[in-house]
Amino acid sequence: MLGLALDEQVAWVADRVFEHLRREGLAIAPPALALSEELKGHAATQAQVG
Repeated sequence: MLGLALDEQVAWVADRVFEHLRREGLAIAPPALALSEELKGHAATQAQVG
């Protein structure tokens, strides 16, 4: 994980939190999901650029 860009690290942590929330049957706030998707999209764009 240390070799990942900051956006990728934050998205990775968010995914772990989301997994926990789902296992507990708890809701995930739509803005949190949107932020995670935005971070993943940004990380993918950065990977294509360089």
